[in-house]
Amino acid sequence: MFKMTKIKFAAVALTIMAIFAAQVELANAEEGVQLRGSSSVKWKFDDHYSLDLLQEYYATENFERFEKFKNAAGLSYYPADWLRLGADYVIGFENEEDQWKLHHGPRFSGKLKFEESDFKFFNRLMVEYAPDRIEPWRLRDKIKIKYTGFEPVQPFLADEVFVSLTGNGFLKNRAYVGFTVPVLKGVELDTFYILETVAEEEVGHAHVLGIKVGYRFR
Repeated sequence: MFKMTKIKFAAVALTIMAIFAAQVELANAEEGVQLRGSSSVKWKFDDHYSLDLLQEYYATENFERFEKFKNAAGLSYYPADWLRLGADYVIGFENEEDQWKLHHGPRFSGKLKFEESDFKFFNRLMVEYAPDRIEPWRLRDKIKIKYTGFEPVQPFLADEVFVSLTGNGFLKNRAYVGFTVPVLKGVELDTFYILETVAEEEVGHAHVLGIKVGYRFR
């Protein structure tokens, strides 16, 4: 009987998403498809504290060049099993008209989670401050629902809203659909598709394929 390993499944899921994105790109050739990759490390050195590291990059224009790159490091505090409070500092670079521009600043977040049957629910609120941005203060609200009844895959849906805290209201929205595959103990692989809607003079859309690898140590 054929048995699909977790790594094989992750490869198949990523291939399907890549084919889907290629079809989206053909239908939206003027916009293209973006690529987003990230890795995170969480070291829980105490029952109530963890050290968190994150690295992300973005490639746009049909995968032709890098557009963004950022690193973040911080601490999280767990006052309860269902609540995490965190603070980190971000240093990032953005390619603006072929010139790399530095952005940096702190972020503060709170995350609620609970489980019901085979479903996991998450809600994360984050406040970002980057003095070099047009919108230096931003609020991000992300809601995520994951189904854990399948093996080895855990499908999820998520939505994240970006709001200006300096009076300009809605900035953008990210709608996610994806899969989580627990590859090894303490290692998870997410593959996902994002439809990003940006509020500018005219509403714009971006199609994003993403991969995230998460490492968790006790």
